[in-house]
Amino acid sequence: MATQLQSRRGTTAQMNAFTGAEGEIAVNTSTDTLHVHDGSTAGGHALAKADGSNIATYAGSFTTIAASGTITGNVTGNLTGNVTGNVTGNVTGNITGSVLTAAQTNITSVGTLSALTVSGALTVDTDTLVVDATNNRVGIGTSSPNAAADLHVADTSDTRIWLEATSGDTMELYAGTNVSVFNRSNNALTFGTNNTERMRIDASGRVGIGGTSATARLEVTGAFGYASGANSLATTVSKAAARIRGSSDASTSLFFGSLTNDAEQYIQSSNGAGSAADDLVLNPYGGSVGIGTSSPTATLDIRRSDASGIIAEFHNNVGYGIDIGTSTAEAYISSGYQQDFLFKTNAGSGQVERMRIDSSGKVGIGISAPTEMLEIFNASSPAIQLNDGGDYKSIFRLAGNDLEIRGSSGSMEFYTGSADGDSSSERMRIDASGNLLVGKTSTAFGTAGLRFAPTGAIDATVSGDGSLFLNRLGSDGPIQYFYKDGTNVGSISATGGNININSAANGILSTVGTRRLNWDAGQLYPQVDNTYNLGHGSYRYDDIFATNGTIQTSDRNEKQDIEALSDAEQRVAVAAKGLLRKFRWISSVEENADDARIHFGIIAQDLQDAFTAEGLDAGRYAMFISSTWTDEDGNEQTRLGVRYSELLAFIISAI
Repeated sequence: MATQLQSRRGTTAQMNAFTGAEGEIAVNTSTDTLHVHDGSTAGGHALAKADGSNIATYAGSFTTIAASGTITGNVTGNLTGNVTGNVTGNVTGNITGSVLTAAQTNITSVGTLSALTVSGALTVDTDTLVVDATNNRVGIGTSSPNAAADLHVADTSDTRIWLEATSGDTMELYAGTNVSVFNRSNNALTFGTNNTERMRIDASGRVGIGGTSATARLEVTGAFGYASGANSLATTVSKAAARIRGSSDASTSLFFGSLTNDAEQYIQSSNGAGSAADDLVLNPYGGSVGIGTSSPTATLDIRRSDASGIIAEFHNNVGYGIDIGTSTAEAYISSGYQQDFLFKTNAGSGQVERMRIDSSGKVGIGISAPTEMLEIFNASSPAIQLNDGGDYKSIFRLAGNDLEIRGSSGSMEFYTGSADGDSSSERMRIDASGNLLVGKTSTAFGTAGLRFAPTGAIDATVSGDGSLFLNRLGSDGPIQYFYKDGTNVGSISATGGNININSAANGILSTVGTRRLNWDAGQLYPQVDNTYNLGHGSYRYDDIFATNGTIQTSDRNEKQDIEALSDAEQRVAVAAKGLLRKFRWISSVEENADDARIHFGIIAQDLQDAFTAEGLDAGRYAMFISSTWTDEDGNEQTRLGVRYSELLAFIISAI
């Protein structure tokens, strides 16, 4: 028990910053509230006023609230008894008792009611839901249900009624700009009479009448079986699956159905009794008719469902006539059995034969008994003319013993490569300038193909292969001859499996239009003295085989700055003598392994170092070679070399 009682006072800010001793009492002068301290909580604990005005939320429970005032806030427990005042907020527990005031406009929501009994009319939000107890009508969206309906649903814009089963299937009745019935689930919408389904719209939009599963956008199934099907004009009417009557006063109709064995479907125009057939007119005011196609491209467009066969037949009563058919590669018009096929025109004096295809397949134009597959007869220069309807034409003409083929101002083109010809490729043409082009359509030299010019020139361009292949059969000998002004100047021959290039006089090799190398009966020599190299720093010869050694010019008349070796140069020469080594080439070891042979010589880097040691630049001396180039990968490469003839003379000078 504390031995003393302490009390303090201060504002709310001072109270919140103060922690009093346990049991100490402080007065909040800002709120006129007592605070009891526990020795650890800043501000202590406020005590409730008698009127509860300083309690924002009470989380405990009241046994009895005797005050008759207003409870503002949330009641999270149970409220038992009668409330005669106002409750503002949410009651999340149970209310046990009665709402005594008839009109409770401030109740915004009610939880779950086990039962609700309303005597008289019921109105929810003016017109959201209206129950007219006097006339037994229900209105949704209207405060005045229509007298003609037990349920009247209205809206200021679109109106919908949803009927939903426990399975989730939903039906919607919709009234807006249009009136609609929807099955909102992925199932069919069915219609029936006499407890029997009569029509169905499945989930994909197909409509079936007389059946339950339509396979097309509209499917009508007749009510009779095959055995009792249509087998006469009368039964095509009485057994029809569908009837279309053009107008209410029309005496004839269009009937649709199946024949007796159901092998064929029919469309029949007849009177209603089926006692008289009527004409069937298609597109009397224009348009196209398609049979076997949904996109006719002519007034009458008939197509088969497969790739080949007869499309239409025109026969007399014994079977002779004309068949029209097609296949993937061809279309045909065929005459009857062993009949010739004739083409006639009327020149004003009756039908005159112009062309005939006899029963063996021979075609005659101007002749009734052709002896070849195509025979054209005209007493004066028979010809075939091709004309595009404008200024261009081509003519095939027999002029005496000569056959003339005359083109227009364009090219004459030749195609191959396709059975039907439409997708074949051009192989050759003669252009308007007289060039014969094979495998190309222009004279451009950079385009692959051959050009035979009227001047005699021949161009051959090939991509990725040789452009000229020459083959000699039998014995050795020339494959290609070369002439200048009618005189032979050389040839290329095959000799014992080798190629032989022969010049009638001296031979010449040139690059970029400049002569570089010559040969005659006894020698091979450069065109210009002391200019060209044999080999390259990056492309070297391996060995040179010669009866005698190389001859190098050493004439005093072609030299200058002739001097004896300096002391430094002599020391380098002595050092070079001691730098001679034996070695094997790396490339030879890679190729021959241990069988790679041993060589003798000097290491160019060692020779370079010997000059450097005496303060001399090895690059100033012709015996030392340094070659630099760029390889195929773009990398710079350097290789050092030695002229041994000068190196040995250099070493000998110091002995």
